[in-house]
Order: sequence, then structure tokens, then C-alpha cells
Amino acid sequence: MEDIIMKWWTELSDDNNKGACAELRRALNPDQVYYHSFFHRLRKRLPNKDEEKLALVAGLCSHIKEDTGKSLGSTLAAGERPLMSEARFKRLLSLSEDDPEKLYRELVRIIKLSAYKLPVHDLIKKAYYWNDKTKRDLAKDYYTTITHSTTSEEVN
Repeated sequence: MEDIIMKWWTELSDDNNKGACAELRRALNPDQVYYHSFFHRLRKRLPNKDEEKLALVAGLCSHIKEDTGKSLGSTLAAGERPLMSEARFKRLLSLSEDDPEKLYRELVRIIKLSAYKLPVHDLIKKAYYWNDKTKRDLAKDYYTTITHSTTSEEVN
């Protein structure tokens, strides 16, 4: 599934589809993503998948301009000053899988914080399968990276 969505994102990012990408970016929630034909290209390629989750992922992908290829958690925690503070990260982890609209809004904020550069493949997996296991995996990556950065600074 992730590979099909990655291929779709590559097509969406193509210069010939700038208008479709801009339309999807204007969607304020996953429901509004349904109103765009480019989303339905993806939906047709994955007919047996949860359409609401696909809409969430498609809307998020429309905001990403560059794939960093890393894990989402490590990207959010990397650097001398992490992209995402621990307080904001905990707020993300508190979001329920039953509220895709809140998850969508928070992940769009994160994409903007990242200067539109995130690991697309990992974002697809985390957003589509948002649940307790996904959150634990995300926390593990985040805290391993942030702890590693802190430990490296203390050693030097």
C-alpha cells in the first residue's frame, strides 16, 4: 500500500499536477479531500482500503514537498533544537484514532514546521495506522533520537 501511495505522491508532485496538488492542500480536513479528482485516482488503485484513512493520507501528502526518507519520530527529534518540542510531541501522541480531523490538523502543522520536508513513507504508515502501537513506535524513535542527541552533547 505504501508503495502505491508513494507513486501517487510522486505523480502529484510532478509539475504537470501543481493545480491538483494545490487543490488538495486547501482541504481543511479529510472529508474535503474527497472532493478532488486526484484523490480518487489513489482510491481506485487501493479499492479495499479504508477510504477515510486514504483521504487523511492523501491530504497530508499534498503538503509535503521533499521526502527525507528517515523515520518520522527521529525527524521530529533531530537537531540541537528538535523540530518538535516534547510538550507538542506528547499532544500529538494524545490524539485518538477516532478523531482523524484533529490528527489531520496536527500533522499538517508538523509538516509546516518541518518546512514541508518529512519522510513520506513513514508518515503514510503512521497516519494510516494511527493507533497505540503506532504511537509507541513513534515515541520510541523520538525519544531514542532526542536522548542520543542529548547524550552526544554531554559527552562532547
